[in-house]
Amino acid sequence: MQNILSFDIEEWYHLNYASMKQIRDKFSDVRVVAATEILLNTCAKYNAKATFFFLGEVAERYPELVRRAFEEGHEIASHGYGHKLVYQQSRVEFFDDVKKSIDILQNITGNVIKGYRAPSWSISKRTPWAYEILTELGLMYDASLFPYTTFLYGDSHAMLKPFLMCVKGRNLYEIPATVLELFGQRVPFGGGFYFRILPYWATRLATYLTNRAGRSVVFYLHPREIDLAQPRLPLPPRDYFISYVNLSGTLHKLEKLLSLAPTISISHYLDISNTIMTEP
Repeated sequence: MQNILSFDIEEWYHLNYASMKQIRDKFSDVRVVAATEILLNTCAKYNAKATFFFLGEVAERYPELVRRAFEEGHEIASHGYGHKLVYQQSRVEFFDDVKKSIDILQNITGNVIKGYRAPSWSISKRTPWAYEILTELGLMYDASLFPYTTFLYGDSHAMLKPFLMCVKGRNLYEIPATVLELFGQRVPFGGGFYFRILPYWATRLATYLTNRAGRSVVFYLHPREIDLAQPRLPLPPRDYFISYVNLSGTLHKLEKLLSLAPTISISHYLDISNTIMTEP
């Protein structure tokens, strides 16, 4: 079974904690280019393909980064424009934000953008209207659902497997983040903080068990998660720990996983998959 690799391409200060509201605009150091180039080099080394969810703001400033990813065979998808939580936007604001990002990415690549991932997984039952807007904008899939509840995002009652929705007569695939069901509990492991905090053997075991259950794993990372030299933001203890724990081991763990088998993009997965469920 082939697993999916994805990256949310944003700057090191694009965090959505409440504690960031007063300090986010104070930072402007450019670090996303070098870190993303390392991710691209790593993918090339292991013949891995991925979906790169580019923030429109980043793509607008560094179009050459988008072009390189596209020319190397990766899928380019939208991460919105300004990294605002969906549930803190109005319908109009959300439409404008996503459309702006799609227009930027399509102008750079000359290719149709098929997918979207919300900043901080911020699409859920709180924002059912978001799916309507994504279909209005002509997108094929969303990859914003996190089936595990946290203080910032998620829904522990959401479906685990990819599924197909009919939204006002239009089809939209949902590709959730991967969590493992273990003894009646859901355990996130496939990316971000969870990928960094777990030892490699646990991630490998969770991947094996998920694949054995008939599901591909959706791995995800941000460029900042391999950037050891990034400035440390003055965050509260919880947010600081989540943001910076085990950065030093992220790239090595990613390389170990990619050495086992090449990964694919979400659009490739949809092309070959025969396991998509219909929303009940």
